[in-house]
Amino acid sequence: MSEKPIIFSTPMVQAILLDLKTQTRRVLNPQPFGRIRETPFSKSGLEDTYMHRIRFDNARKAAINEALANNDNDLAELISKFQFRDTRPKAASDMNDIDLASKLLGHTKEEITRKIYIRRGQEVTPFEPQNNE
Repeated sequence: MSEKPIIFSTPMVQAILLDLKTQTRRVLNPQPFGRIRETPFSKSGLEDTYMHRIRFDNARKAAINEALANNDNDLAELISKFQFRDTRPKAASDMNDIDLASKLLGHTKEEITRKIYIRRGQEVTPFEPQNNE
Protein backbone atom coordinates (compact mmCIF):
# COMPACT_ATOMS: atom_id res chain seq x y z
CA MET A 1 0.00 0.00 0.00
CA SER A 2 1.47 3.33 -1.02
CA GLU A 3 1.44 6.37 1.18
CA LYS A 4 -0.25 9.46 -0.18
CA PRO A 5 0.25 12.90 1.34
CA ILE A 6 -2.68 14.81 2.80
CA ILE A 7 -2.74 18.43 1.73
CA PHE A 8 -3.84 20.65 4.63
CA SER A 9 -5.58 23.96 4.30
CA THR A 10 -4.42 26.96 6.34
CA PRO A 11 -7.26 26.66 8.90
CA MET A 12 -6.45 22.95 9.33
CA VAL A 13 -2.75 23.67 9.99
CA GLN A 14 -3.69 26.37 12.51
CA ALA A 15 -6.09 23.99 14.29
CA ILE A 16 -3.38 21.32 14.50
CA LEU A 17 -0.82 23.80 15.86
CA LEU A 18 -3.29 25.05 18.48
CA ASP A 19 -4.10 21.46 19.52
CA LEU A 20 -7.71 21.92 18.45
CA LYS A 21 -7.42 19.03 16.01
CA THR A 22 -5.50 15.91 16.97
CA GLN A 23 -6.53 13.41 14.32
CA THR A 24 -6.92 13.59 10.57
CA ARG A 25 -8.48 11.01 8.31
CA ARG A 26 -8.47 10.35 4.61
CA VAL A 27 -11.86 9.40 3.17
CA LEU A 28 -11.74 5.93 1.65
CA ASN A 29 -14.12 4.36 -0.80
CA PRO A 30 -16.36 1.84 0.98
CA GLN A 31 -15.07 -1.71 0.61
CA PRO A 32 -17.58 -4.57 0.38
CA PHE A 33 -17.12 -7.43 2.82
CA GLY A 34 -18.47 -10.11 0.50
CA ARG A 35 -18.41 -11.04 -3.12
CA ILE A 36 -21.41 -10.48 -5.32
CA ARG A 37 -22.19 -13.45 -7.50
CA GLU A 38 -24.94 -16.00 -7.85
CA THR A 39 -24.12 -19.47 -6.55
CA PRO A 40 -26.20 -22.40 -5.32
CA PHE A 41 -25.18 -21.27 -1.82
CA SER A 42 -26.66 -17.79 -2.24
CA LYS A 43 -29.58 -17.34 -4.59
CA SER A 44 -29.74 -13.65 -3.73
CA GLY A 45 -26.35 -13.06 -5.35
CA LEU A 46 -24.64 -11.86 -2.18
CA GLU A 47 -22.19 -14.33 -0.74
CA ASP A 48 -20.86 -12.79 2.40
CA THR A 49 -18.80 -14.87 4.82
CA TYR A 50 -18.51 -11.87 7.14
CA MET A 51 -22.31 -11.66 7.39
CA HIS A 52 -22.52 -15.39 8.19
CA ARG A 53 -19.81 -14.99 10.82
CA ILE A 54 -21.72 -12.17 12.54
CA ARG A 55 -24.92 -14.23 12.53
CA PHE A 56 -23.09 -17.24 13.92
CA ASP A 57 -21.46 -15.21 16.70
CA ASN A 58 -24.82 -13.66 17.66
CA ALA A 59 -26.56 -17.06 17.69
CA ARG A 60 -23.76 -18.56 19.81
CA LYS A 61 -23.96 -15.69 22.32
CA ALA A 62 -27.74 -16.12 22.55
CA ALA A 63 -27.37 -19.87 23.14
CA ILE A 64 -24.72 -19.28 25.83
CA ASN A 65 -26.97 -16.73 27.56
CA GLU A 66 -29.91 -19.14 27.44
CA ALA A 67 -27.81 -21.94 28.91
CA LEU A 68 -26.58 -19.62 31.69
CA ALA A 69 -30.15 -18.46 32.38
CA ASN A 70 -31.06 -22.14 32.88
CA ASN A 71 -28.07 -22.55 35.25
CA ASP A 72 -26.41 -25.00 32.85
CA ASN A 73 -22.78 -23.83 33.03
CA ASP A 74 -21.44 -27.03 31.43
CA LEU A 75 -23.60 -26.52 28.34
CA ALA A 76 -22.62 -22.84 28.16
CA GLU A 77 -18.95 -23.89 28.21
CA LEU A 78 -19.49 -26.41 25.41
CA ILE A 79 -21.35 -23.85 23.30
CA SER A 80 -18.58 -21.27 23.79
CA LYS A 81 -16.05 -23.72 22.32
CA PHE A 82 -18.15 -24.38 19.20
CA GLN A 83 -16.42 -22.87 16.14
CA PHE A 84 -17.53 -21.36 12.84
CA ARG A 85 -16.16 -23.33 9.88
CA ASP A 86 -16.58 -23.07 6.13
CA THR A 87 -17.87 -26.45 4.93
CA ARG A 88 -17.59 -25.77 1.18
CA PRO A 89 -14.12 -27.41 0.86
CA LYS A 90 -15.43 -30.53 2.60
CA ALA A 91 -18.48 -30.70 0.32
CA ALA A 92 -16.32 -30.27 -2.79
CA SER A 93 -13.71 -32.78 -1.62
CA ASP A 94 -16.37 -35.43 -0.95
CA MET A 95 -17.66 -35.24 -4.53
CA ASN A 96 -16.06 -37.57 -7.07
CA ASP A 97 -16.97 -35.34 -10.03
CA ILE A 98 -14.85 -32.15 -10.25
CA ASP A 99 -17.24 -30.65 -12.83
CA LEU A 100 -20.20 -31.09 -10.49
CA ALA A 101 -18.21 -29.67 -7.55
CA SER A 102 -17.29 -26.61 -9.65
CA LYS A 103 -20.92 -26.04 -10.56
CA LEU A 104 -22.01 -26.42 -6.93
CA LEU A 105 -19.49 -23.79 -5.85
CA GLY A 106 -20.36 -21.47 -8.74
CA HIS A 107 -16.91 -21.62 -10.36
CA THR A 108 -16.47 -21.05 -14.06
CA LYS A 109 -13.19 -22.97 -14.18
CA GLU A 110 -12.50 -26.36 -12.64
CA GLU A 111 -8.93 -25.26 -11.88
CA ILE A 112 -10.17 -22.89 -9.15
CA THR A 113 -12.08 -25.71 -7.50
CA ARG A 114 -9.12 -28.09 -7.81
CA LYS A 115 -6.55 -25.63 -6.38
CA ILE A 116 -8.58 -23.98 -3.61
CA TYR A 117 -11.36 -26.30 -2.52
CA ILE A 118 -10.38 -29.91 -3.14
CA ARG A 119 -8.53 -31.10 -0.05
CA ARG A 120 -8.04 -34.76 -0.64
CA GLY A 121 -4.88 -36.39 0.51
CA GLN A 122 -3.08 -39.19 -1.27
CA GLU A 123 -4.61 -42.59 -0.61
CA VAL A 124 -2.24 -44.93 1.20
CA THR A 125 -2.47 -48.41 2.66
CA PRO A 126 -2.42 -48.71 6.43
CA PHE A 127 0.91 -49.56 8.04
CA GLU A 128 1.11 -53.01 9.55
CA PRO A 129 4.05 -53.65 11.85
CA GLN A 130 6.09 -56.74 10.99
CA ASN A 131 6.33 -59.48 13.53
CA ASN A 132 10.09 -59.99 14.16
CA GLU A 133 10.23 -63.26 16.02
